[in-house]
Amino acid sequence: IKITNRVQHLRLESAVSWPCSVLVDGNGKVQIKLTKRKPGLWSRYGTLETSPENVAEYWEVTIVNSSVITHDTRQIDFMYTQNVYNYIPVGHHVFVKANINGEDVVRPYTPVSSLAGISIPPAGCVRLLVKGYPSGTLSSWLTSQPIGTRLHLSLPLGSFNVQPLATITHLMLLAAGTGFTPMIPLITWALRSTRSKVQLIFFNKSEKDIIWQEQLNKLMADNARFSVEHILSEPSSQWSGKTGHINLSLLQSYLPVSSVDIPNTYYVCVCGPTSFTQLTERCLKEDLGYTTNNYYCFLGQ
Repeated sequence: IKITNRVQHLRLESAVSWPCSVLVDGNGKVQIKLTKRKPGLWSRYGTLETSPENVAEYWEVTIVNSSVITHDTRQIDFMYTQNVYNYIPVGHHVFVKANINGEDVVRPYTPVSSLAGISIPPAGCVRLLVKGYPSGTLSSWLTSQPIGTRLHLSLPLGSFNVQPLATITHLMLLAAGTGFTPMIPLITWALRSTRSKVQLIFFNKSEKDIIWQEQLNKLMADNARFSVEHILSEPSSQWSGKTGHINLSLLQSYLPVSSVDIPNTYYVCVCGPTSFTQLTERCLKEDLGYTTNNYYCFLGQ
């Protein structure tokens, strides 16, 4: 168990089965459930001991599934080779480290949860959506690896906090391409833990680039609080939806102006290529009056 930067060893009275189940409430309280291998009463839970060692920064994982999502994106599932439960908070990311041609290559990725129509990953599994870029050393390597390949995942990192979402009425998610990945666990959490409306504006080049389009449509059909709108920059002639790029006019059509005199019950999350995120943030701050109290930009994920 990691508490601060030290490892806490909980020596139980008897053997338990793995994996454990973990529940984390909105206040961050953690409940760990372990199943005894042999039924029976324990005289005590065990003893808690502090180890002088620092917690490991990376753990070894193996690829247990790799499946095609779009023409250039794969869903890859990882399982830890040791008994590790790495709780990853909503909006946080991990670093993936692999040794490629004798050198360690490290990149950040945001683990994703399930949406309607998506298989639920096994307990302890970490699922990533990886777009293979021809010039991307790690992404092209990951999307070409067979089941059984071993590499390493880090502890979760990030500064996103779900607490500001407790009192809002509208959660607006602006995502471009694989900037959709931080939004997936956020959608799941918001629909389960809040009463706010959740709207995803999803920017892509063409129809073939849209990740989980059918699943998003199913979620919208099943849940009246969720909506998704796709905006394409290079659509086919058959496309009947919106087209274009992120701009102030488009943001004004979805978001109210914010000021100290107008209570804002909207919260905006933004993720995509650097230029997309920077332009969106500039419009939010300079033109719509938003502050960091009511928006968050995921960077480098």
